[in-house]
Amino acid sequence: TGATTLSSTLGVTGNFAVATSKFTVAASSGNTVVAGTLGAAGNFAVATNKFTVVASSGDTAVAGTLAVTGATTMSSTLGVTGVTTLADDLIMSETAAAITHSGTTGLAITSTSGYVNVESVRFTGAAIGIAGATSIISVAAGGVTLTGTLATSGDVTVGANKLTVAAASGNTAVA
Repeated sequence: TGATTLSSTLGVTGNFAVATSKFTVAASSGNTVVAGTLGAAGNFAVATNKFTVVASSGDTAVAGTLAVTGATTMSSTLGVTGVTTLADDLIMSETAAAITHSGTTGLAITSTSGYVNVESVRFTGAAIGIAGATSIISVAAGGVTLTGTLATSGDVTVGANKLTVAAASGNTAVA
């Protein structure tokens, strides 16, 4: 009963316990249980570099897969250098949100098993349409095919004035 001061190594061959169960070390495995808060003033590392926390910044590195089962909130930029796979919808709440491509070639938005909707316009391969009428416009190397009526409020010009229709009067001119 009272304070003990050791000036050398303390060797313990059996289980070690503080206040019965507040801090325990199992002699056979080294498994440790801490019932209260564990604080560390220096850097923290598991297996040298598998999971590290830098004490001065809080920067954390995980060498393996990070699995999160609950919601995750991030208050800064998420940087990803590999492919990102989402198993559900991507919902953006920014007032004027943007998807920006800064690469040097192109941006592909592709569906591997169906169509891509942008607002109420549906893209299916080389066909452009809407739900229920998916091929209103077909695009090919030889030109564009339009199915249905073409309505315009402006003049119509074909082949650099070979045929013109004036919107205001309906008058036509054939060169």
